[in-house]
Order: sequence, then C-alpha cells, then structure tokens
Amino acid sequence: MRAATSRFHYLFGSTNGLVLVAIGLIALVTVFFGMLSGPMAEFGISDVVVRVTGMVLVEAEREGRIIMLYHAIATAVMVAFIMLTWCFFMGRIPVMK
Repeated sequence: MRAATSRFHYLFGSTNGLVLVAIGLIALVTVFFGMLSGPMAEFGISDVVVRVTGMVLVEAEREGRIIMLYHAIATAVMVAFIMLTWCFFMGRIPVMK
C-alpha cells in the first residue's frame, strides 16, 4: 500500500509525474479513437469496439469525433507545455522532488 501511495504522490504531486499523466491520457484517447479509424474498420476492429462500448457511429458525426480527438490531445499538450514553461522560466514550482 505504501508503494501505491508514493506512486500516487509522484504522479499527481510532482511536475514530472503530471507530465507523465498527461502523456498517458493522450495515449489512451488516441488509442481509443484510433480504433474507430478507417484502417481498423477494414480489419473489423472498430466493429468490435463499437459493440463493446455500445456506441452508435453516424457518418455525419465523423468530423465531430475528429475535432474531439484533436481538442483532447491539444488540451493535454498545452497543459503540459504551460506547466513546464512555468517551472523552467519562473522557478516557483520545483521541477524535481
């Protein structure tokens, strides 16, 4: 239990940990939406993902899914960039513990 607590504090209490969390969230969102892409549909993977998650994919909403993917990635990247910029240039938050 102590190892889980220290890992939690590292991931959410340090700058490096928060950047790792942001990168992990970007990876998860990209993998999930990547399973719905055209090449995966040829292999039948997107059908399985749609069936398991219970999604209803309408072709007219395709652009919305692409924009949602872009904004999810862009938000996490900008948060990490702003946090690292603040740490390095302002020096008010310790970069490493």
